[in-house]
Amino acid sequence: MFSVLKKIAARARLRKALRIAAGLYIAGTLAFFVLFGLVAYTPLGWKLTEMQICSTPFDELWDDADAVVVLGGDAQRAADAVKIFNAGKARRIVVSADERAALDVLAGAKIPPEKICVDDKPRRTIDHPRTIRSCGITPESKIIVASTRLQERRAARLFREAGYMRFQVYSQTREIRFPEMVENGAMLGVSGAVDVFYSYLAWLKYLIVD
Repeated sequence: MFSVLKKIAARARLRKALRIAAGLYIAGTLAFFVLFGLVAYTPLGWKLTEMQICSTPFDELWDDADAVVVLGGDAQRAADAVKIFNAGKARRIVVSADERAALDVLAGAKIPPEKICVDDKPRRTIDHPRTIRSCGITPESKIIVASTRLQERRAARLFREAGYMRFQVYSQTREIRFPEMVENGAMLGVSGAVDVFYSYLAWLKYLIVD
């Protein structure tokens, strides 16, 4: 009899635990979608975006940088590098070998091949401060880092923690698209909210794993 009562009690505890787990799952799912909606369709999305911005306006970038470093992940960064290079603000462009689209952008812009150094070693963003040394870039170098608005602050921290003190971050997505969309009252929308969540998850991964 006692063993039967124990089994009944164990089943009751299991059912209670399952109900609690199901309740937490439903509450968490609802909370996520509410937060996602707020990011996508209220000014909260712009506030979270603004927290990631730390770039230097184009007119305030150095005129004598040793190189502009194109971080992987977005071909727009290569277009930014072309703008910086053509303005005479950097002497060379450093780009990842696995960024085929970025290399195509540089080729299409007719950047002289001798002014491009291909870094073939990085596998993650966190690798760049170390692997660009194969292109002669060291913590003592003066560099401009081409990023995008949701990655700027993380990129700056990566280079700072690697010992770089003379660097600036630049992104046209911050300087042109961001203020225009805010001024016009446009919301981030679903794709923009996905980008925000991805950015903050990347931060979380960096803080916990990297």
